[in-house]
Amino acid sequence: MNNITIGENIRRLRRERSMTQEHLAELMGVSCTAVSKWESACSYPDITALIPLSEIFGVTVDELLGSKKSEREARLDEVKSTLRHIKHDDRQSDEAYLDYARQATAEFPADESLKYELAWALRCRVIFSRDLDGETKEKLTDEAEKILLRLADTASDDTIKIKAAYSLCELYSQLRHDAKRAVEVACRLPELEYSREIVKADAIGCCTDDAESKKLAKRCREEATLALTKALCTNIEAYATLTDDDDVILTALTAANAIWRTVFGGDIKWQDLLCSVAGNHLSTARAYARRGRNDDATDSLDEMMRCVNRAAELYHTDGGNTYASALLGSLEYRRDEKLIEEDIFRDQIGYKLRIMDAAEFDTIRDTDSFRAVKERLEVHAKDADAASPI
Repeated sequence: MNNITIGENIRRLRRERSMTQEHLAELMGVSCTAVSKWESACSYPDITALIPLSEIFGVTVDELLGSKKSEREARLDEVKSTLRHIKHDDRQSDEAYLDYARQATAEFPADESLKYELAWALRCRVIFSRDLDGETKEKLTDEAEKILLRLADTASDDTIKIKAAYSLCELYSQLRHDAKRAVEVACRLPELEYSREIVKADAIGCCTDDAESKKLAKRCREEATLALTKALCTNIEAYATLTDDDDVILTALTAANAIWRTVFGGDIKWQDLLCSVAGNHLSTARAYARRGRNDDATDSLDEMMRCVNRAAELYHTDGGNTYASALLGSLEYRRDEKLIEEDIFRDQIGYKLRIMDAAEFDTIRDTDSFRAVKERLEVHAKDADAASPI
């Protein structure tokens, strides 16, 4: 072991993270004198301390020991690229994605982004795989929860920490059905007024003297408006799911869709929003059917199908990256901002098909319109299953 190299590395990594010797000593469970001796090359850490040190600093043991960083970085980039390819390759299974995520984290145990990918792969395996029994699903969920809890508590990358907390909320909500724990974790996330979009809009508001600043200010206002819109509509939609009053459901979801249209115009080109609006139309159709308003229920199902078809088209045709907004004028966004992962889209289709089996639709189940909508959804589901075998 190269005492000088590892000592210099420990000192450099500690200082880069604005960490005192006392703090590092506390995290490692050693004395401050021991840390000082490591950094001054008077001694070196025990071999059992190398992995904890590498995890604290977010580097590999090889990098901590002074191995050539460029080689490790190149290999890490290769591993991440392969993992992304498997994740998004329609021909790959969720099992293949999970297997490679395990291999990647075994090779780079200190990389936080790979740990997060492993947790996400575990979640996909539980949700989308049909060959798992209840006990196996529970074990995989426990493993994902453990990883996300650790990342949410100790990740050095703030983005990873926030993503982990968000994913924990989803895990407790979707897999555990534990609303209390989901809310507890959600409280770790920043309040809306301190979000990136709102703070940027406030910061740039007084700095619009030149063309470039005005362009940046416009973009910041757009991002803030979109964030507020999504928060407002999500809250309205969640409220609608908590009541059995059909009048409240219809009023709330109609209002949410009107807000989406005001901000995004009539031709929405953002997939997750299309899926949200489609879900709202399905819920309104269900409420209309319960009230015996069959024509309105059929119309809402047709609107849902138009949104689903548009969302599916965006995987294959760009459709442009600008759209007209009654609220903000012309909006522009990158193509990668408007696409969602295909396994999530597949899950959305499956959920809608299950809802259409509800007894409320019995009065229109035999109509040509209802059958056409369901058949089209089934085509989308089969296309997704053929593309992503599970």
